[in-house]
Formats: sequence, C-alpha cells, structure tokens
Amino acid sequence: MIRRVTFHLSALIALGFFSIVSAADETTSEDIAPQPLNAALREFADQSGLQVVYRTELATGIETRGTDSPESDDEALDQLLASTGLEFRFVNDRTVAIQTSVEEADYSNSGKHRPASTRLLMAQNRTSAPQSQRNQSQMTDDSDDRVTDEIVVVGSKRKFAPTDSSAATKMALDVLETPQSLTVVSSELLGIIGANNFNEAAAIAPGVMNEENSIALFIDTVARGFLVDWWNGNKIEGMPFQNGGGPVDFGVVERMDIVRGPASIIYGQSDYGATLNINLKKPEVDRAFSGEIGGSTDGSRRVLADVTGALNESDSLLGRLIVIDDQVRTSQDYSFSDTSTVAPGITWHISDETSVELSSFHSRRDMRRHYGFVAGQDALGNIFLPDVSDRAFVGANWGVSAASMDFVVAELTHHFSDDWSIVAKASDHHSQLTWREPFAIALADENGDAPFLDFWSNQDSYDTAADLTLLGDFDWLGGSHSLMLSGTFRTNESNYFSACCGDLGVINIYDPDPTGYDTTYTNLPDDPEDQWQDYTGTFSYDEAVNADEWSVSALLLLRPTDRITVMTGIGVVDFEKTNTFFTDTSVSHQTPASYKNDHTTFRAGLVYGVRENTNVYLSYSDGVSFKPAQTFSGASLEPETGEQWEVGAKLRVLDDNLTISAAAFRIDRMNVATNDPDFPNQPFSVPIDGQRHEGFEIEMIGEPIPGWNIIASYSNVDVEITEAPDPGMVGQQTANTPRDMVKLYTTYEFLDGRAGGFSVGGGVFYVSDREADNFGSLTLPSYTRIDLRLAYEGFENIGLALNAINITDEKIVSSTTGFLDGLDYQYLPSINFRVTFDY
Repeated sequence: MIRRVTFHLSALIALGFFSIVSAADETTSEDIAPQPLNAALREFADQSGLQVVYRTELATGIETRGTDSPESDDEALDQLLASTGLEFRFVNDRTVAIQTSVEEADYSNSGKHRPASTRLLMAQNRTSAPQSQRNQSQMTDDSDDRVTDEIVVVGSKRKFAPTDSSAATKMALDVLETPQSLTVVSSELLGIIGANNFNEAAAIAPGVMNEENSIALFIDTVARGFLVDWWNGNKIEGMPFQNGGGPVDFGVVERMDIVRGPASIIYGQSDYGATLNINLKKPEVDRAFSGEIGGSTDGSRRVLADVTGALNESDSLLGRLIVIDDQVRTSQDYSFSDTSTVAPGITWHISDETSVELSSFHSRRDMRRHYGFVAGQDALGNIFLPDVSDRAFVGANWGVSAASMDFVVAELTHHFSDDWSIVAKASDHHSQLTWREPFAIALADENGDAPFLDFWSNQDSYDTAADLTLLGDFDWLGGSHSLMLSGTFRTNESNYFSACCGDLGVINIYDPDPTGYDTTYTNLPDDPEDQWQDYTGTFSYDEAVNADEWSVSALLLLRPTDRITVMTGIGVVDFEKTNTFFTDTSVSHQTPASYKNDHTTFRAGLVYGVRENTNVYLSYSDGVSFKPAQTFSGASLEPETGEQWEVGAKLRVLDDNLTISAAAFRIDRMNVATNDPDFPNQPFSVPIDGQRHEGFEIEMIGEPIPGWNIIASYSNVDVEITEAPDPGMVGQQTANTPRDMVKLYTTYEFLDGRAGGFSVGGGVFYVSDREADNFGSLTLPSYTRIDLRLAYEGFENIGLALNAINITDEKIVSSTTGFLDGLDYQYLPSINFRVTFDY
C-alpha cells in the first residue's frame, strides 16, 4: 500500500515540475495588434482566461500599441496600457481591474468594508464567486456621486474551483497552504451537476458517496469509510447543524467546503471521515433579481426567486431574500417530496472596521416515499436480493414524513487593524421530524414473505451555539505568521417519542397489501404522543436529552521561510449529557443517566513549497466523539477517538487555472463502545480498537482552458475491522464502503462564434461493489452512472439548461441499513430529465 502511494505521489510531483517549467517557457499571451483599447482588452481576456473589469469611459477613444512577445499576463497588460494613462490591478487571482490610478487604499486583502462615500462598480458573478472573493473584487469611485457609467466585464469565469477556504483552520488560507484534504464546491457547480441538496453535492468529492437512509427522509453521506455523523459532521457557517430535518436546498448555498479527516481542533466533537461546511448566500450591493424555473419528465417542478441589493443610500445596509418551492417526483408513482424554503439575510457595515451579518432559512418538507425492498434468505441461509422491477414500485417498505427546520446565524466581525480581527458568531437551530413507516423484523423467505410492524416516531431538537475567534497575522524573526484562538459553546435539548408496534402481519414484497393498512400513507398524527398511545396500545419509548459542550483551541501557523509552513495546534473539549427515559410499559420515570468527560485534541502539519504553486505536506489530526456508555460494573467508557496521518501534494498548473491534489491517509478508530458479548440483551458495553481506514485520493479541479471546466477524482479506501466482539466481523470490510470510486464531471462553454453561449457536458460516476453489512453476508453490485447536460446562456441575463441523469438506466442498488436482520435495499430512480430556466 505504502509503495503504491509513494509511486503515485512521486508521479504527481513530477507532473507539477513539468507543468510549471513548461508554463514558464511559454508566453501566456499571443501578440495583440495595435487597435482600439476596448477591442484589445477583449482579445487579451480571451487569450488569458482572465476577467477584465473597467468603466467604458476609461477606454473609449484610446488606441493601444498592442503587445510584442510578452512573457506573462502582467507584461502583456503593461504593454497594452503603455502611454494610455491607465494602470491595472489584480483584485483576485482571476480578475484584473483597469483604472486611472492605484493610489487609493487597497482593501482587497483586509476584508474591510469600503467607506460609505464609495460605490461598488464591479459586475459580480452572483452564482459562482464566494463571498470572500466578492468582497475582494471591489473597485471604487472617488466621488460621492452615484456612478452611472456602464461597467464592462470581459473574459471567462472560474466555475468549479474557488481557491481559498477557512473551513479547515478558521483562517482564510489558500487551499495549497492547507495541510489537509479538502474540496471546495461553488454554488454554480451545485447547479451544473444537477444536485438537489448539499448531501448529493458532497458526493462529487473523492472518497465520498451517498446512501439512502431507511427512515425515508435522509441521505447518508459516507466519507473515507465513515458514515458522516448527523450531530458532528454537518456545519453551516462553521456552526453546528443537525441534519435532522432533511437536506438543505442548494439554492441557498453559496459554497460548500468538504474537509476530509477529523477536525476536532476546529469544531470540538468531530466526524472522522469528513466535515461538511455550508456557507449561505449573502446580500450584495448591486440590486439584482434572479430566478429559476425547473421541471422534469416525471412531474417534478422547481421555482426559485432571489432578490438582493442595498437597502439604504450609503450602501451600508444590504439585504437578500430567497424563496424556493421544490416538488420532486420520481419515475415511481408513490414517491414525492414537497419542500418550501424561505431564506432572508441582512448585512450591516456599521463602520470601516465593524460589520454584522445575519443569515437564516426556514424550510418545511413533506415526503411520501418508497425506500426499499427487503433482502431474502433461502433455505441454505444465503442472503439474496429478490429480482424486483425498479419501476413496478411494489416494494414492501414505504414511509411518510414531515420535517421542518429553522436556522439563524449572526456574525459580528471587527478589525482592530489590518492584521488583527475578532469574529463572534451565535446560531440557533430548531428541527422537528415526524415519520411513520413499516419495517421488517426479519429477512424475507424465498417467496418474498417477511413479517412487518408499524412504527411511528417524532423528534424535536433545539440547538444553540456560540463561537468567539481571534485571528491575527504577525511578523517574527523575519517571517510572517498567523494565529487563531477560539472558544465555543453548544447546548442541545432534544426529545424523542416513538410508538411500536402495530402488527402488519406477513407482507409479500412482490405484492404488499396488508389488510386494513393505509398503503397511500398520507396521514400523520397532529399530537404524536397521545395518538400513538391510542394507535399502538403501548408507548415504547420517550427520551429527553440535554447536552452541553465547551471547547477552546489555539492554532499557530509559522512561516520560517518562504517555502515552509508549520502548523501546530491544541484544544480541549468538554462534554456533558443527561438522558431521561420514560416508558409506558412500566409506567415509571427512570432515573436520568448522566455522562461527563473531556478530551485534549491535537493538530500538526508541515507544508513545503517544492516550487511556486507546488506544495507537499504531512499532517496529523485527531477527532473525538462522546458516546455515553457504561460497562457492567457501572464505569463510564472513555470517549471514542480517531487519529489520522496524511501525506499529500497540491499544485496549480496552466497559469494557475487547474488545481491537482493527492493524498494518502490512515485513520485509526479507537475506544469504540460495543455491546458486551457476555450480556447480549443488556445495555452494557466494552471498548475496542475496532477499525483501520487506509486509502489514497487524487483530485483535479479547475478551468484548464477558457470555457472548459472539469472536476475529476479517483479514490481507493481499504477499511478493515480489526477487533470486534463477534469473530465473524474481524477482517471484514465495513458496510457501505466501496474500495474504488471514479468521478468525472466536465463542461465546455463555447465563448464565441455561432455556438457562442452554448455549453455541453456531463458526468461519469463509478462506484465499486461494497458490503451491505459488517459480516460480508451480502455484496452490493458496482455501478456506473452517466449524466449529460446541455445549456445555453446566449440571451442577456437568461439561462436555459437540460440535465439528464442516469441516461443508461443503470440499476443502482443502495443498502439502507447496514445490518443483517430486516436488511433493506433499493433501486435508485432511473433516467431523470430536468429542465431549468433562470433569469
């Protein structure tokens, strides 16, 4: 394994050397003939792939001498603007501004809001550039008068690859300087690939896949062989977000950062496989409206309206409102979800140094869905998947659910100076979920008969959090260094109710028709606790949970030389939880079960710059997950931990337009609480060091040439159960962990000519076979999904796109439980066409 990884990394670094040397030997721009400056700047934008921003009055009536064998974009611009009285300034790595002087204050790296006497002139890409880039892309007028000149933006747009991220460190680091694997997905990429929510979008990253969940509402995300924890693995604006009310609509998402590996130094409790951090769309200065109308051949429809702009004359108060109505229908008759989302946001620039952002959304989702068949077992004990048509939609398992989410986050940012700032955040998240489903209590027999019970449940969760972070840059011993100090607090109050079990008798999965059972499945109780009691005759489970978590951390980046970055960090996480149980069967109040523990977490990394824009790195990080459990003697188990070692390389080639990264990793999961085999039916646990995850990932993302965008990856994950109470699990691959995944999505946009405005593209996704449980009793087949996309953006402010998903009608089998008894599986929806119209 290590030999193979070393070979791949060596080849990758060699590729980086070759690409950079080749780029240095070539001119980045061809000669441009003497001509009017407006035309010359457009020609330069076409050649370089850069966006060029300027006011028409600046270039009107000016002739340029052109260029003569320039060796770089900077030299080409110097030659074009020679003797014109104009100068250029890069406001980010893909945008250059043409202006009369560069003497005005440069706010591009300070993050400050410009004074109220100025006006934002740059035409912004509302759907692709992250907020940090939009703030950096400002160009101002020196007067108080409102600007009326036309703003010209020429050149292509980077659609797939934002280059900075704070999700792994809380510092706005370049992806190349971050010693950890991460993928940044822009909002434009979310729409291009046809994702309906952030879980589906996460699957574009290497080592990440989605699995349908048996509750018929969720989409589980599996990263590096770990099921991303709903409590620890999902974040919005870096704040806790329980995915208990269903996925977040991608229409409110500006970007998503997928940080792979544990990250407890940043987030306290951490998932070991990945952290999914969403940034919501923020208000913008320019007043604008955008909309979207979508539909599909199976009856789905989608309407989105997005309005933003300044709310006062000084442009210090900005607002945004997004409204979405999304109705999803599949090719199966009994599956639908109706989701409505409202997302208001406000940004207030109190002064040059201080600003406040308020982002929020409310969503309501109603779903009725068939979510799987029951695996069968023959007379010899072999597990098999009955041959059921994916379109017949007569599987045994179906469910109805209703979910609502309210999330709000407030952020206060204050700059003490150009180098030091403080960020204070507070968030509140309320989710409620009610569902009803039948479930199999055993595998089906050879005829497809399985015993079924009816189950009703409800969960109600309130999650409040606060975070205070100090960020700063300082000079020491000739180097420029960075510091992050952070403290967080989180409190959660949750209530779970469930009723079980209405006996449905034996159901045949080929023809489910239980007597007296509502197969249309549209009714949910208004008062779950009372009605479930009447329905079932027993109230089996009622639990109240109160949990508090505190954490403090420090992260230091030292840059002793231009080539070396050293990262070191330490944090302490303290967790306390109380569970109170109520049961109707005993008509008693059980004594609350309390749990309290803490853990010290570490982070270290070394980044070495082999050449410009080519880095190699080595890093260590750990994660902690507090899972209250007790031994037979009554002692509490120590918290579960995961430790990761990762080595990798990151580079940019082709004038920094294409980013390539590769990483090899090993994660050891330790102190896992497992049922005590000596007491199989009792709530007692024993600790085991149960799993080792090893793998290799490589990813390529960017715009190699103007108009061509690509994201491609390969991942290999080897997960072995090294210790378990049941000897049959030792040596097995964990459930839902494919060893190999290949992903490619690419689009090409014709920038000129008769085809100008058209773009074509598509994706290929390969997932190897994988085990359905931890015993190796059933292997789910591999699959290859092929998608296509055709779009036209030639109309002014209007776009039209057609997405065809799974055009080969591949039968995709997905395991929904991962355990043996009552194992569910399903065939995911087949060919799906979606037409999108946006303005």
